[in-house]
Amino acid sequence: MKKLKLDLRNFENIEVLTRNQLKNVIGGSGGTGGGTSGTCIQWYYFPSNPIRHTSTFTVSGTCGQQSAGMNSLCVSLIDNGIVSRCGYDCACDGWGS
Repeated sequence: MKKLKLDLRNFENIEVLTRNQLKNVIGGSGGTGGGTSGTCIQWYYFPSNPIRHTSTFTVSGTCGQQSAGMNSLCVSLIDNGIVSRCGYDCACDGWGS
């Protein structure tokens, strides 16, 4: 059996989401690949509109930073009531990861 290594990070000053808010964030693996910028796609639903909307972003940083940035954006949009559901996918960790 393969042993997993825990990667502990500093999560100070981060707002804790409710269980329902956590269910609405779907994202990539947060990989650690190299690179200085890449493409990420965000999808979201507005509370009053059941149609899926998408936006494409060029995000700077490592793969993990790109994924973290997109995740933060989704959390902020949900937390502020702008969207009801949000997800993202970044090219750096492979589309669909």
